Amino acid sequence: MGIPKFLILSVLALSSVSMKGQCDMEIDYNIRNLPANTHGIVKMRLPDGADTILIDGTIRQSQMVCHLNQLGEYQLTISIDADKLGKDSCSQKFMLTGEEIDIKTMFYVQRECKNLSDWNCKDSIISCQFRIAKNSQPSPLVEIEYLRTQRGGGGEFYGPFFAVHNHSNDTIYGKWLPGYLWGSFSKWIDGKYEGDHVGQICTTWEDQPPLYPGKVKEAWIASMGRRIPPGKYRFNLHYSTDKSTRRFFPRETDSFRWWISVENWYLLTCEFEASYDSPKQ
Repeated sequence: MGIPKFLILSVLALSSVSMKGQCDMEIDYNIRNLPANTHGIVKMRLPDGADTILIDGTIRQSQMVCHLNQLGEYQLTISIDADKLGKDSCSQKFMLTGEEIDIKTMFYVQRECKNLSDWNCKDSIISCQFRIAKNSQPSPLVEIEYLRTQRGGGGEFYGPFFAVHNHSNDTIYGKWLPGYLWGSFSKWIDGKYEGDHVGQICTTWEDQPPLYPGKVKEAWIASMGRRIPPGKYRFNLHYSTDKSTRRFFPRETDSFRWWISVENWYLLTCEFEASYDSPKQ
């Protein structure tokens, strides 16, 4: 049995980008509800002008990590050929400055209803979600502390709770809603933190002001907190200094609908211990 073409291309791509990179870029590629012969190409142009093919074939799903070792402007291009259903491509650029922790890129391609507001719509369109999210080091003037004795209201709202102190001149916005600092958690397993668990997210909460300079705001896991068993954890809080960083910019043709975003986040973390001796949450 021969080695799959996409695997060879992935290995070549990783080799050409370098194993000694400034940061890692994770790529999540997924095609659903489209003909088996749908052909996808993902190409990356490096700051020095060289092109690297990351995916080229009819694979349905792939996850890979690229090691980026050049500072400057990158360009990612995805091309989809769904045979008689149509073909299209889209490109997005991002900068690597050296302050990034990692980059997460998502290509989700699927067939969906053309008119999302019409339950009786029988026409379909190819929907492509193309998202680039950069995670960078936070400002040293933004600090976080674990509120060890903080309890939820009436015992119904789970902790753990944290306080974010904004000593910077920037206004801080939450990832899901601008006025709420909801995060995720990783668990300490065999000498390292594993996973990135969130929980239920509800974006219909009442508007609240963001975290202004010189102010403090509470943060917690997901929208309603999350009960976690005893152990060592790390709270992960993504925030932005740009209110519109999570905004998707749609682009539509006769057969394709693109949902495009290039997001810039700062990742603020806090290690903490959860135990039975802590206040009930």
